[in-house]
Amino acid sequence: MDRKQENKALCVTVGRSLWVRMVMGAMYAAASGAVLISGTPGSVKAALVLFLVGSILSAWIGHRQGRAGTIEVLGCHGDGQWWMRQAGDQPIRVCILPDTVVLPWLVLLSMRCERGRYHRLPLMADAVDADDLRRLRVRLRAGVASPSAVAPRRRVVVILNRLTSRWARREGVDGG
Repeated sequence: MDRKQENKALCVTVGRSLWVRMVMGAMYAAASGAVLISGTPGSVKAALVLFLVGSILSAWIGHRQGRAGTIEVLGCHGDGQWWMRQAGDQPIRVCILPDTVVLPWLVLLSMRCERGRYHRLPLMADAVDADDLRRLRVRLRAGVASPSAVAPRRRVVVILNRLTSRWARREGVDGG
């Protein structure tokens, strides 16, 4: 019984991914190459290259220092309530949304926190402990979206149904 309770709780420490760094570096290199081979004037090329260099330096420095707002830990209590902790912040409750993607080597988490903000977290296999990633993937495949995650969409559908039914009644009255 206690072992099952232990298995229900989950705490995943999110590290830095070498693959993400490599992909981002390749994207910056491709953008720089596209700017350099484009037919734009030299002064525009220079400004764009300076912008790209500044952007990559900013990303590199932020990555090295652990930028504020970076998600450090993701977890789930035994009762199924998900939470996350950002750098320099207290844990906050989150709801995992249905558009979360779970692949063997990548998890793209889509979350909404109790403050109403949406968060996207790409978890590559090299940024998380292998056992933690396996447990997270199993938990996510089991289905995690609570009714509160879908409630805003339902509200929109109800409002649209009411509007279309009113329009249909008017058409019936006017058309008859």
